[in-house]
Amino acid sequence: MPFCSKQISLKPNTKNADLGNACREYYQGALIASDTLIELGISLSISSYDTEKDSNVFIKILKKKEVAEADLIIGPVTKEAQMAIKPFSASKQKYHVSPLFTFTKTKVNDPYVISANPDLTYYADYALGYINNQSKNPNILIIQDKDPSDKVFGARAKQLQGSFSNASFSYLDISKINDLGKFLVANKPNHIILCSTEESKVNSSLNAINDTTGLYDISTYGFTQWMDFSSINGKLWEQCKVHILTPQFIDYSDQAVKDFIGKYRAKFYTEPSVFSFQGYDQFMFFAKNASQNKNDIKKLIEQNSYQGLCNHFKVAFKQDSEGLQNANLNIVRWQNMKLVRVEY
Repeated sequence: MPFCSKQISLKPNTKNADLGNACREYYQGALIASDTLIELGISLSISSYDTEKDSNVFIKILKKKEVAEADLIIGPVTKEAQMAIKPFSASKQKYHVSPLFTFTKTKVNDPYVISANPDLTYYADYALGYINNQSKNPNILIIQDKDPSDKVFGARAKQLQGSFSNASFSYLDISKINDLGKFLVANKPNHIILCSTEESKVNSSLNAINDTTGLYDISTYGFTQWMDFSSINGKLWEQCKVHILTPQFIDYSDQAVKDFIGKYRAKFYTEPSVFSFQGYDQFMFFAKNASQNKNDIKKLIEQNSYQGLCNHFKVAFKQDSEGLQNANLNIVRWQNMKLVRVEY
């Protein structure tokens, strides 16, 4: 992983500081998981390497004996490094976990990659499956922004329309949000998927949606980035029945979460970040299963869903590219002025 330790020690605000610190926090969460697994009687040997976000360093690491003989590789992190590891994975037949980020509009076709966060295209599969489960004859409106990543959802939804014959689909450019009423139906549940991550556009769109909530049954769907907006109008979100699709959601009232925080503070004298929770969950799931399925890690797809602290895990084949991915997302709804996880 690109810990970028030397760069950060020399210049704490270096351009790779955020990435390096995220990797460090992930690794610290993984170490808490390793303590738990050792207590369960699982024997572990862990080697960690700093790629320094340098392709030459990364190539040298791949030549190490410990890497070639590993039962499980966690990393690399960046998309460029994911492409660089493909020849190694193919020649050694080694699976590796992509730990931190969601692949967006560029696919990484590697049969040996396991994406801990599902590809962005899969968000459409998951959301439409949820909507179909909630409503018998849903009216689905997908509002799209101009960014290529914002269009990924709509493109995938068009591919899937035939599988949801009970649903009606329509598409609207966010610049024409004032035409919203033309696409809503009075006698059906309306599910609006707002494919934008630009705060000002999302807020203006939610205001337009809110103007129609007295006339129609409407649920609205957004994405992880919404939770990082500078301000959230809780009343507006509640009136629009905002749901968020996110690979990570931490319920701080959960006792298991409280226990993890206590262990993390005791070991590292600081608070865990979302990356720390990811490191814990992923190491608990992947390392435990790797110890049980050394000869064929694809047996992961036969495992029951693992309930982690910030997400559940159920590994499946990717639908539109090679490799495996976690087939679970969190759906959280704004309710009573806070986000709560919706069971699905």
